[in-house]
Formats: sequence, structure tokens, C-alpha cells
Amino acid sequence: MTKKLVLSAVGIVWCVLFPALSAQAQTAMEFFIRGNVEYKKGDYDSAIADYTRSIQLDPKNAEAYYNRGNTYYDKKNYDQAIIDYTKTLQLNPSYASAYYNRGASYYRKRNYDQAIYDLTKAIELDPDNAKAYDNRGSAYDDKGNYDQAIADYTKAIQLDPKDAEAYSNRGGSYGKRGSNDQAIADETVAILLKPNFAEAYHGRGFAYFNKGNYDLAIADYTKEIQLDPTATRGYHGRALAYYKSGNYNLVIADYTKVIQLDPNFIPAYTNRGLAYQKIGKIDLAEADWKKAAELKKL
Repeated sequence: MTKKLVLSAVGIVWCVLFPALSAQAQTAMEFFIRGNVEYKKGDYDSAIADYTRSIQLDPKNAEAYYNRGNTYYDKKNYDQAIIDYTKTLQLNPSYASAYYNRGASYYRKRNYDQAIYDLTKAIELDPDNAKAYDNRGSAYDDKGNYDQAIADYTKAIQLDPKDAEAYSNRGGSYGKRGSNDQAIADETVAILLKPNFAEAYHGRGFAYFNKGNYDLAIADYTKEIQLDPTATRGYHGRALAYYKSGNYNLVIADYTKVIQLDPNFIPAYTNRGLAYQKIGKIDLAEADWKKAAELKKL
């Protein structure tokens, strides 16, 4: 299955008009601007400190909360990001990007219902936001609501016909729904739009595998691995296709690589054990199955 689009927060607001009413307001603006400069340099802790100082001096500045929320998001502190986006929305209930980013944060926390709520609000406020449809589709997909996911990805594609991620994501939902030909078609378009798109090769390989086209699946998983040598699931998918093709030594080689990348991936031990069994190496098979059993107890 294809990986979901990495949800990224809408960017920092770089300029805000502060009424020149007092030295305090002027100072708040200076901290805000300096926070933006530090954010751009990747100095997130200093940016947060300056946004915080700006907020202390001007507690009604929604943009400072918003930018601090984005900085927390980039630090993967999604709980704090949500707090700041919520404060932004209290100050400005029509702030579409704050709903979008809070939805992205909830998605990262796997709170898909809340992500869907926020992304729906973002769409209501900004109906032409293709990424909001794309990301809401990802939340529906992770809930197993593939029809609604496909509808959202389709809308994203209508708004942005060159969005390779939306095609690949829709292909993934088609594949999980069992519509393998449609999955292959979408992943192929994604590859045409973005030739080095490892995720699309994986998604197409998954659909080929489900259709029993193991040689084509192997070719796509191999391309995925070439583009991303750390793609554990690429090796896993290719190993399954090799197993179906009776190439047990290649199964063993791929699962050995999976174990190197992720020593706690239980199916790698179970399936490598099956391949060892097929070639008569029972001791090695039993050792792998024992390891799988040990990991299941953890």
C-alpha cells in the first residue's frame, strides 16, 4: 500500500501590521520579526522564545500564536502546536490556515476524526485549497473510508491536476479497495508527473502484486528500493513477490535486509523462516520463528 502524503503545515506569516500606538507594540513587532528570521535559519528554539516574548507584549496578535504553532509543528511537538493554533482561532475564527495546520497536527497524532473536522473547516473557508482535500482524503483513508478518501483525492486532482501525491494517494485507496486497475492507472500518472517518486512505484507494485503480476511487482519494488535504499516495505513487498514466484533465496536476501533496517519487524522473521523451510534449512527456519515468537511477547 502506498504511504500517505507527509502533511506539512502552511508556512510562516512573514509580515504583520502592528498599530504604532506604543513602544510596547513596536517591541512586540521586533520580537515577531526576529522570530521569523530565526525560524528561516532553522533555529526553532530561538524563534519560539521570540514569538513567546512578542505574545507577552501583545497577547491579541493571532499571527504570533500561528507562527509559534508552525514552529512547534516543525519540531514535531504537535500538542503544543495544537494549543497555539487553537489560540489563533480564538482570536481569528476565520483563519483557514490555522484550521488546516491544526488538522495536520491532529493527523500526526492519529486523531483522524478531529483532523477531518479541522480540514473540513479549512475547506469551508478556502474551497480551492487542493491540499486540504488531499490531506482530508488521507485521514479518511486511514479510517478505512476509502470511498470518501477517493472522492477527496479526486477533488484535489481537479483543483491541481499536476499533484503527483494526490494521484498516488488515490491509487493507494483504490488498491486497498481492490480496484487494482484504477490503482495502477493513478500510480502510473503519478510516476509520469514525478519520475523519481518512490511511493508511487510502491503503490503500483502493490497493485500488480494483488493482480498476480509478480514480475511487474518485483520491477516496481526494485525501482522503489533504488530510489530509497532504506525503504523497508519495498524489500518486504519484493520478498513477498519473490516468494510467490518461488525464488526463495531472493526472499531470504530481502528479508535479511529488512531485518538489518528494522530488527523488530516480526513478519520478516516469520516469512524468512518459511523461505528457509522451502529450501530445507529447518534449523534456520526454526531460529527465525523462535525470534518472531520472542518479539510478539514484547
